[in-house]
Amino acid sequence: MDVQRASDLKTRISESPNDYASYLELADIYVKAEQYRDAYYYLTILVSKMPQSVDVLSTTGVVAVRLEEYDEALEYLNRAATLSPKDKNIFHNIGLLHLTREELSEAETAFRKLVEIDPCDAEGYNDLAVVLAHQKKPKEAKKEFEKAIAKDPTFEKACENFAEFCIEEKLYEDGLAVVENYLDRVPESPRLFKWRRAFKDLLEAPDGLVQEGSGVRTTIASEWAPRGLKIAFFSSQDSFADAILKHLSTNNQIMRFKGNSTSQIAELMQWADIAWFEWCDQLLIEATKLRKTCKIICRLHSYEAFTNMPAHVVWSKVDKLILVNQNVAQVLDQLHNIHVDIEIINNGVDLEKFTVPESKAYGKKICSLGYINYKKNPGLLLYCFKAIHNWDSEFEFYIAGQHQDPRIKIYMDHMLKRLNIPIHLDSWVDDVPAYLKDKDFVISTSLFESFHYSIAEGMASGVLPLVHAWPGSENIYPPEYLFDTPEDCVKLLMRLMESDRGYLAGENRDYIESNYSLERTIQGFNRAIGAVCQSQDSVRAL
Repeated sequence: MDVQRASDLKTRISESPNDYASYLELADIYVKAEQYRDAYYYLTILVSKMPQSVDVLSTTGVVAVRLEEYDEALEYLNRAATLSPKDKNIFHNIGLLHLTREELSEAETAFRKLVEIDPCDAEGYNDLAVVLAHQKKPKEAKKEFEKAIAKDPTFEKACENFAEFCIEEKLYEDGLAVVENYLDRVPESPRLFKWRRAFKDLLEAPDGLVQEGSGVRTTIASEWAPRGLKIAFFSSQDSFADAILKHLSTNNQIMRFKGNSTSQIAELMQWADIAWFEWCDQLLIEATKLRKTCKIICRLHSYEAFTNMPAHVVWSKVDKLILVNQNVAQVLDQLHNIHVDIEIINNGVDLEKFTVPESKAYGKKICSLGYINYKKNPGLLLYCFKAIHNWDSEFEFYIAGQHQDPRIKIYMDHMLKRLNIPIHLDSWVDDVPAYLKDKDFVISTSLFESFHYSIAEGMASGVLPLVHAWPGSENIYPPEYLFDTPEDCVKLLMRLMESDRGYLAGENRDYIESNYSLERTIQGFNRAIGAVCQSQDSVRAL
């Protein structure tokens, strides 16, 4: 931002309160710096001084939208429309605002007014068609899409929107004809080339290939996978995404962010078709402050939902937020009021890596794996081990992991001496499948988890789970493996020891395969990335 110029303009305004040009220039500086609250302050002052200025009213309305002050925005834009009833841009912004508020009938009225003012506006017909499609008026929507494409056959956004509409309405031949017509004029378009391939596949075998995605209008068949994309991957810490990225790298270019500055974030995003942020943290916050140059997805795990970081993200620039389960969605809704397209894609276990050993002999070894921090509730873990030891001193206890809080380490060292129970303390385990081979039970005493990989990996390896009933655990793991207190943990263990553990191990393996396989996770990402990259913004941006 031109700080000196802004300071000079403030001085000029204080000396000459009726210098309207200075108000506009100052507001423009703040808008370009994306400091919309400051811009809005000076614009509202200017509205009071120039209540009949269409430009001032319209600009103030647009900035109010940026601030999500939708009632005020609508008031300013409607006043501008009254003063200038032939300004199609005002009606475009009114239509977009109503669409944001999901007021589809009002949005339709605004876009119809737009094309009435300018019957040659291809974008206006496209915007109107999108609204009609959302209103489940397919015949009217098709007619308006056809008008948009007739006005401009090389209008890529309209062709893509119409292609998506044709997939949803199973009008495969109509969609293919429009895409072919576009490619005759613009043969180098990779996006429309993908649609042509999709329509041809659907026409060859249309039955059963279209499926609804979560939170998106339509996706191609599950066999469809992203191809030819440049994907920028941003992760500020270790992630669980390596297997997914390996899959995507087969047909796409993957570039991992290794920089440390905002300019480097911007540079990589300008290169990319889609930017994947593995955590909802400072990297995403910085990225959404920049001018948008590519599609953006974010996968939020769980800890981020308990911080204030989501409040600092410009969510209007994020095309899709991926959550790993419904529990996190509920927490996010409870703690943060954000508006973004959300899709649930469960974490997945590589079932080729984690297997049940043949002729597994079951004994009395219980393990806990992972980082050791407050979230893992280590106090409860020790008390459960103590209760089990008191019941049967033949049980062996293993804790493998890495301390993240010196206070917890001091506490655990202290309590281990006082509780007087034998515990094997192992360092961080890289080869988890090998570590699990001779274990019989895996325990989780966490306060909250989005998944807790060690439990799922243990179940996939024939190791029986003992899960403290943290909030939402019943939505992830079978309720018969949940416990509340150390005494309940002992009762659960007693029941499992009396059961056919080999049978339960096979049953649990099937449960993970049916619900949390890596293949299912990859298919989910295929659909999500495909839907984001195939879709265009519904209407022109403000």
